[in-house]
Amino acid sequence: KRIEEYMIQFRRDLHENPELSGEEYRTQGKIMEQLDLLGIPYEKAGTTSLIARLKGSKPGRTIALRADMDGLPIEEETDVPFRSRVRGLMHACGHDSHTAMLLGAARILSERRDSIRGGIRFFFQEGEETFSGARKIIEAGGMEGVDACFGMHGMPGLETGFVDISPGYRMAGCDIITVRFEGVSGHG
Repeated sequence: KRIEEYMIQFRRDLHENPELSGEEYRTQGKIMEQLDLLGIPYEKAGTTSLIARLKGSKPGRTIALRADMDGLPIEEETDVPFRSRVRGLMHACGHDSHTAMLLGAARILSERRDSIRGGIRFFFQEGEETFSGARKIIEAGGMEGVDACFGMHGMPGLETGFVDISPGYRMAGCDIITVRFEGVSGHG
């Protein structure tokens, strides 16, 4: 609750200024400013991705937390005061909130680094919508030595304040299929 307004304002700023996959330069800069304030070192990966590393004070495992940052080429048709200022682009898939939540987690965890065993990596991933960002983080060595990796996605049907955790892969996959329908017209 203490950082709720911080996260809301950060998310709204990103929502007003969406960037396409691989073009998230402003977003990357805003995240780097915040990581600098938190004293969390980071490195650039790929084109606009970031890998930040928080080292705990005790030995232990390394976990990674991941959020995507890219917007979509969709015209926003809402009347919210923080609507997209970029014609033809918007955060229609929640990546602005994913990024704000990961930054919020980084802020909270940085305040508790003395009690952390092991390390935490924060992946701010470009290009989720083009299926290219994760590979760039892996190629930059982001996953080396990571024992577990967690990502999340907003679920509009889930009541606020709850988290849905299921074992195994979930909401993951990048396949292109072609389907051809033949027959009489109908409600499809």
